[in-house]
Amino acid sequence: MYFLSSNNLTRSRWYWTKKIVKCVLKYILCKGELLVGKLLIFNALEMSFRKLNIQRNNNCPVCGDKPTITKLIDYEQFCGVNNPR
Repeated sequence: MYFLSSNNLTRSRWYWTKKIVKCVLKYILCKGELLVGKLLIFNALEMSFRKLNIQRNNNCPVCGDKPTITKLIDYEQFCGVNNPR
């Protein structure tokens, strides 16, 4: 059984930091397989990974050929949340 302790969390953070650095170096150096056009799914319960190929949607309102969503919105205002600060 794997228990979350501060030592395990520190090890886990270091593991993911190394993974991210490796991906950045692969991208900069154009070496190895990049995750461009792929979705990486991590199942923490089974400690497994899956890679899915994804395609760009030309009609996407964010990243398509003619984007209609070009900036972030204020979600508190959008949802009608009155947050007294």
